[in-house]
Amino acid sequence: MPGGTTSSFEVPELLDDQQKSNHSFEEMPGGNTSLELPELRYGQQSNGSFEEDDWPWNSENCSYHHFLNYLNLTENKNLYSMLRPVQHHKITTVLYLKMVIYAILDVREKDQAFVPYIWMYLSWHNHHIQWDPTEFCGLESVEVPTELMWKPDISIEEMTERDKATPAPFMTVNYDGMVELRNDLVVVSTCRMHVYQFPFDKQSCTLSFKSIIYSDEEIWLYAITNASKITEWSCQVMRTQYEWLFINMTVTRKTVNYFNFNQSMIIYTVNMKRRIPLIAVYCIGIFTLMLLSLLETIFVMYLMKKDNETDRDQTLNVRKCARCAFYCAAETPSEVLSVAEEHNSSQLTVREIDQTFIPYVWIFMSWQNQYISWNPSDFCGINRVSLPTEVLWKPDLTIEEMTEKDKAPPSPHLTVFSSGFILIQNDQVLVSTCRMHVYKFPFDTQTCTLTFKSVIHSVYEIRLVHDTNSSQATEWSRELGFVAAFITDSRMSKNSKVLNLKDKISGNEVDLSLCNLTEVPVRELALFPKATVVDLSCNNITSLPPEFCTLTHLVKVDLSKNQLTCLPDDLGNLVNLQHLDLYNNKLTELPVSFSQLRSLKWLDLKDNPLESGLAKAAGDCLDEKQCKQCASKVLQHMRAIQDEVDRAREKRLLREKELERKREAKQREREAREKEARKREKAEEKEKRRKEYNAQMAALAAQEQQKKKSEEKKKKNGQAAADKKVAVESARKPRRSLIGLLFKLLLLLLLGLVGVAAACRLTDLQKEAMCVPVNVAVDDGLSWAREQEGVVRQLVQNLSSAAKEFLESTQTSKN
Repeated sequence: MPGGTTSSFEVPELLDDQQKSNHSFEEMPGGNTSLELPELRYGQQSNGSFEEDDWPWNSENCSYHHFLNYLNLTENKNLYSMLRPVQHHKITTVLYLKMVIYAILDVREKDQAFVPYIWMYLSWHNHHIQWDPTEFCGLESVEVPTELMWKPDISIEEMTERDKATPAPFMTVNYDGMVELRNDLVVVSTCRMHVYQFPFDKQSCTLSFKSIIYSDEEIWLYAITNASKITEWSCQVMRTQYEWLFINMTVTRKTVNYFNFNQSMIIYTVNMKRRIPLIAVYCIGIFTLMLLSLLETIFVMYLMKKDNETDRDQTLNVRKCARCAFYCAAETPSEVLSVAEEHNSSQLTVREIDQTFIPYVWIFMSWQNQYISWNPSDFCGINRVSLPTEVLWKPDLTIEEMTEKDKAPPSPHLTVFSSGFILIQNDQVLVSTCRMHVYKFPFDTQTCTLTFKSVIHSVYEIRLVHDTNSSQATEWSRELGFVAAFITDSRMSKNSKVLNLKDKISGNEVDLSLCNLTEVPVRELALFPKATVVDLSCNNITSLPPEFCTLTHLVKVDLSKNQLTCLPDDLGNLVNLQHLDLYNNKLTELPVSFSQLRSLKWLDLKDNPLESGLAKAAGDCLDEKQCKQCASKVLQHMRAIQDEVDRAREKRLLREKELERKREAKQREREAREKEARKREKAEEKEKRRKEYNAQMAALAAQEQQKKKSEEKKKKNGQAAADKKVAVESARKPRRSLIGLLFKLLLLLLLGLVGVAAACRLTDLQKEAMCVPVNVAVDDGLSWAREQEGVVRQLVQNLSSAAKEFLESTQTSKN
């Protein structure tokens, strides 16, 4: 690394394939390849090994691997991730929620959209996971991947687009079963805005958190902090506010019923007002001057008309000056646009309108892996190897200001050295938010920050150490030549304080007394975890920052003879604190978390305006024994207060829940009444429609009856005519039938005679006696017929006509 100081750990020469990489160590300015490592803990040697006598506990049960096997997280992870972690399905999971606005990225009035960058903190109790820290070397919490555990399906109702920020990869599981999840979200939400008072308008946008599918009997949402604390915290961490000024934030909770079951909801309302831009002030001033010029012109014209003595050219000159002033003012926007375009032409992009800073950076990270080491002499002198990044554990570092996922491809490999030292390099395109002020445009100077921290791990687990100072990082960045208007890098602006603090350290003690301090150098103290004794007496410290509670390695703290008026609420996080001197301050009370200082053995609270109960418990601290009694009694007193606070909170929660149930009961009664009223209205409407239907059916029945009567009348008339016709036909039919019968008899008789004559004439019967008269008659008839041939022809014609008429009459009768 450029300008790095030489430490006890030397990085070996790089391999050929590493030398061929895009950004190898030899390419760095300065050419120094040594790395300055953080100070080692628990007797760790420079070669990465540990001596057994230096461990504060037995290493058999102190590894994360043994702990995960004990919980069966690696084998039965479906048991923990599929369903709610409760012992009985009727137990309600209380979900504690806290939300802080980190940045206001965009407010689009046209689209009615509100885009904040928020921090969300969730915690709940898992009934299936708990352990005794004493059985695992004091391990009270562990960080596990989020996919191993059940997570609540919390959604934001106003959210219209998917979150672009990188989700948290880990969650924290405590020994008592409490699970904590922290996440950063870029929320593109809808918001009803009113711009009638532009540009002096104020807007209020809401973010409503609720479960997607669980009812309030399964998940109960509870806001951890009140509106004032959330507002104060948001103001402290706010990075950018776009063109808006954050006013405050309120939090409310209510029960909704969208899907025929009640759901718990927490609503955060963000109140903000629009900043009046400097260009608006300029425009107002210009318009005011134009108005004055117009009034002056009108007044001059009035005098000219009244006196008729003033030359008209003066009026024209006045008008010309007014127009010139307007044109000069109108040239400003084009100049602004041209400069902005030139500024964005470099590879380092700065967008003042979006309050966005987009650099292209190189990030080098290194750490020690205690599970990997080998002897290079056993492997042909191999002292380092390149492995894929997904094979080994990597720290979950994030950049707080980053609003979009990295667009550059990640590094595919990392370098592992024989001592267990791991090195990785990443190139990243960071789309980050930055608070910019353009009031001095175009001569403005902007300052943007990139804050690196772990997502889930505390300072006791992962400690970040910057390898180069500010001047070296600035020089290296300038030599690379990527940034056109780079000025300085202020990442280690307090480096001088760090160096001065080293002079104050003697063994495990830090003496900062009589230094005229007004605040505690928390960041500098965090860099020295071996310094467990801190003397801050005889200074002008009025309050301790919340970050002071992260110094969990402190054992003895002397804050006597200062101006302290209060202590941080999370003071109970100093679990290793045994000696605390608060003599001669201005304390009136102690935080409730003070009862969690279970290791505290010595306490001095003399010469403080304490409230009566606490003063009685503290007593005097004139010798060692009394100070130890003071610590014991004060802890008992604070535990009693903690119990009262817990009971009061439980009573308040029960009271709120009872009030909520009463409101829900009233709501159900009102809904039941409304439902009954709607039911009666529907019944009346149904009865009305039924009557109308009956009336319509009666009218249709009457019409049908009338139609039937007319059809019956027509049918009767037609039946009468048909009967008459049948009667006439029946009167004719017997006559026709008699004639036909006679004709048939005559025809049969004739056929019989012809048959007898044929038999007697043509067969052997002609010789019989009975056939003689027949043959004679036939002969006489034939002779007579020959004589009467014309008469016979006439008779045949008559018979044929008679037969034809008979057939026609028969066919007609059949039809």
